[in-house]
Amino acid sequence: MFDLIAKLQQKPEPERRRIAFLVSLVVTGIIVAIWLISLSVRFGSPSKKTEEPSLDKSAPFSALGEQFKSTLDSFQNLFKN
Repeated sequence: MFDLIAKLQQKPEPERRRIAFLVSLVVTGIIVAIWLISLSVRFGSPSKKTEEPSLDKSAPFSALGEQFKSTLDSFQNLFKN
């Protein structure tokens, strides 16, 4: 890894900027792809919960944790099929 960084530091500034732009574009593309897949999985099948969400303002992190777990479960189900 350090060898790669040393090689990049030796390249001219415009080439380093181009490489940084392309790497950031690829990482952003991966994040957007994961987001779109999670949306299609979430909207493609009806939710199993039928109860209304609670209005408890004291537990925002538990709601975030449940949403994260739900997304991970969706990914696992997507790759099982």
